Amino acid sequence: MRASVKQYGEDAHSKEIIEFCASKEALIARERSIITPELLRNPLCMNIRIGGIGGLQGLSEESRKRFQEAGTIAVRRLQLETHYLQKAFAKKLEDPIWKGKWQERVKEGLLKNGYSWEDFTRKGREKALSECSKKKRKDSLRAIQHQQGCRNSQFGTIWITNGIISKKSPRNKIVPEGFWKGRCIKRRDR
Repeated sequence: MRASVKQYGEDAHSKEIIEFCASKEALIARERSIITPELLRNPLCMNIRIGGIGGLQGLSEESRKRFQEAGTIAVRRLQLETHYLQKAFAKKLEDPIWKGKWQERVKEGLLKNGYSWEDFTRKGREKALSECSKKKRKDSLRAIQHQQGCRNSQFGTIWITNGIISKKSPRNKIVPEGFWKGRCIKRRDR
């Protein structure tokens, strides 16, 4: 229904109450008598199943698949739009004039709500560094198995070196001649 309203506009749709029923049971029975399989075959019918069944119960397998596909498409579209907007925003932030104007607008909004830019940035840093926030991050990452086992980008690799060059190599590959397991880290004197 929402897709149709979005496509054709609200003016192309109307809502009409055709009858009042004394109880919920009477309403369900009446809806079953109106929204029949024959009505569902009408291309102008917005219902997806026979009347009297509420929510997503009783959907056909075909309808479930259509909902799932539509949801997947919507999520992918949103992800792409979000990614595009993030890249566009990052690109705009490269312009010092635009960045300055953006920061001023944010500062004005904060002041209207009783905050200062310094409070806002300091509180954000303090919150991110608080022990409670650190624990929540660790628990969330552990729950989704972030960077654990085969989900780790370094999984199944080892460092090898020849004393000058250090590089990653698959764990199950034979170490080339002149190299050994380990890593040389060049340290700069400070």
